[in-house]
Amino acid sequence: MTSTIKTSNDKLVTKIKNFLKRQKSFCVTTCTNGIYAITILDTDDLELFYQVERVIRHFNLTKQQEPKALAA
Repeated sequence: MTSTIKTSNDKLVTKIKNFLKRQKSFCVTTCTNGIYAITILDTDDLELFYQVERVIRHFNLTKQQEPKALAA
């Protein structure tokens, strides 16, 4: 399972990547129109949940859900 963390702050991206590297997590970073996306890969559901919670707590981030499309 994968999860994505998005931010527009390039310094925060570097800090999050270093934090995930210390936690021995595999992540990929992409940049589109000034928005950085860090995708955490190859973890089971429970480990991914705890990993994302650690990042959110460590960097004082907010958790936002993707907007859902309305049915026609």
